[in-house]
Amino acid sequence: MKTIIVYTLISILSWTTMGCASNPDNMRAKHHSSLQYQGADCAVLAADLDGVNHEIDGLHRELERLYGNDIWQFWGGLLLLWPLWFFLEFGDWSDADRYKELLGKRDALEKSMAKCG
Repeated sequence: MKTIIVYTLISILSWTTMGCASNPDNMRAKHHSSLQYQGADCAVLAADLDGVNHEIDGLHRELERLYGNDIWQFWGGLLLLWPLWFFLEFGDWSDADRYKELLGKRDALEKSMAKCG
């Protein structure tokens, strides 16, 4: 009987943590080649970089909000009311993927901007 209870608790904990939102501070950028910006005007590169940075800031705030909410809901459910686990947002995959893409694009733009002087 103890084994069944332990396995049930482990499966519930793993099920709920799989759905939690990702911490944006721990995400790695997806690779983007800086060759796509080869020959681009420095002013255009600067404008693109500003736009990407603006979008990254907005997504970072949103991902931090989702991550914080999931952490509070998880611990609140663990310590007080386990039904709170049913309200976890079950991931942020589309936002997280977009955030990683933008990080990679920013890295490529910064490499291209380094050649501008």
